[in-house]
Amino acid sequence: MERAIEKLNRKEGIPLHCILILAGGNGKRLWPKSRLGRPKQFLSITHRQSMLQATVSRFAKFVPLQDIHVVTIQKYEHIVQDQLPFLSMSNVIIEPEGKDTAASIGLSAIRQLHRGRDPVMVTSPADAYVRNDEEFEKCIAIASEKAAKQDHIVTIGISPNKPETGFGYIQVIPGQNEFCYKVERFIEKPASDLARKFLTTGFHYWNSGIFVWKASTILGMIEKHLPILYDALIRMERGFGQESEHRVIAQEYKNLPQLSVDYGILEKADNVYMVPATFDWNDVGNWASLGEIGKEKDEKGNTVLGTGVGIDTHHCIIDGREIPIAAIGLENMIIVSTKDAILVCKKGREHEIKDIYELLLERGMNHLL
Repeated sequence: MERAIEKLNRKEGIPLHCILILAGGNGKRLWPKSRLGRPKQFLSITHRQSMLQATVSRFAKFVPLQDIHVVTIQKYEHIVQDQLPFLSMSNVIIEPEGKDTAASIGLSAIRQLHRGRDPVMVTSPADAYVRNDEEFEKCIAIASEKAAKQDHIVTIGISPNKPETGFGYIQVIPGQNEFCYKVERFIEKPASDLARKFLTTGFHYWNSGIFVWKASTILGMIEKHLPILYDALIRMERGFGQESEHRVIAQEYKNLPQLSVDYGILEKADNVYMVPATFDWNDVGNWASLGEIGKEKDEKGNTVLGTGVGIDTHHCIIDGREIPIAAIGLENMIIVSTKDAILVCKKGREHEIKDIYELLLERGMNHLL
């Protein structure tokens, strides 16, 4: 059967694709495995491959490698080189420091336009779990065709299966094309009562963080809604190919605000559409998510990675891949060992792991970060 993206790329007027994989985050919520020196996107959390490698492999099934780009910060450049030796370094976009997704996407878009291309850019986090690659490709094809026809912003929405308060939500206008809905609004991390209500409406979805747009479309949105960032990008572009390029980009980045594309663009734009996902997805945002992504549980409901044994222990997540873990009389706990740290956390409080991270920083225990 002809591949969805191949069919799409042959249509007259459809620009070529550019896959942009965002790999600059710090992954605080997966401490103690995720560290500043090697955050979660570079770890083998859900696959034998790292999450970055798995994401690149997924896209490489239907997009040529030369059209796959990775954006990361300078301190992780060597890890990207080590993990993706087959990817040309001209396809790796280096930020001097992390300024969240608005800056990284803007820098990537203006580089494409500077090269004389205006492709459909598929922007994806490096650290999400996806199952059913064929359905994933179909959803990307539908979103890409919508984004290519006009100056549309298209996102992929995930049908919620629980009242999750840690995700952003997308509210769509019902009664339209079931393959692509007009977005009415974004709701960022709702309270639990509102999240429960969203489960029943049929037109609220989780925001996957996967966005599709032409390079010119997103740059135009940045010009309209984030003029300070736009002006900085124009100044950066003037330095492309010059000896001063890295210095100019570093100087401009120092003055940029920390801003996500969701908050800076999507919540303000009126040309946003959403394709509902027909594939399994998990953002692997915290340790509790490991119990939801296909790892078989034992007869007592425990998810065990590596070496872990338990007596009278139920519904726990145990990661003993570095140091074996033995548990007695525990229920609904998360236990993770590394060579220099152990996390013991009650399920339902995993969102507080980032507070432990800040506490370690406050106490000067930087060697554990």
